Amino acid sequence: MIEAPARDVFAVITEFLVDDPSDEALLAYKLPDDLQKRVSHLLYLNRESELTCEQRHELDDFVYADNMISLLKTKIRLRQRGKSRREKAVIDTPVRNVPDSVAEFLASDPTDDELLAYMFPKDIQARVHFLLDRNGEGELTILEERELDDCLRANRFMALLKVNTELRRQGIET
Repeated sequence: MIEAPARDVFAVITEFLVDDPSDEALLAYKLPDDLQKRVSHLLYLNRESELTCEQRHELDDFVYADNMISLLKTKIRLRQRGKSRREKAVIDTPVRNVPDSVAEFLASDPTDDELLAYMFPKDIQARVHFLLDRNGEGELTILEERELDDCLRANRFMALLKVNTELRRQGIET
């Protein structure tokens, strides 16, 4: 059996991003072999209906991370080709979501200061507050639960990226 890695997918990706990779490096990025083997194992278990709750959450993190990296790569390719914002809308979902917003921000090649100051746009903040309120009242639909999970994962991802950025600025190895 392939054991869970000592590091999680978000930590690995933020460690990569904090070194300010070039567009070419971002476009060529793949997870390290140990994490690729782990996700393959989880996908196999999922097909066999043998995932534990913890493994399901781990697989969900891999799927979320893959979606984030895919969006980031797509936006970089569009930026490189000089596509306008209107043309980008063809690949965006009708309702702006958190992974898309984060990917768009990261594709803009932010400075460390911009990254450390990043906050979700006001419309997303309002939506998250709405979802948290509904969650507190026990009224979330399944789709809203998933949307809130995406928001919380994106928040965790950005928090890790900010911590790694600040540690790098202070000369501390991660």
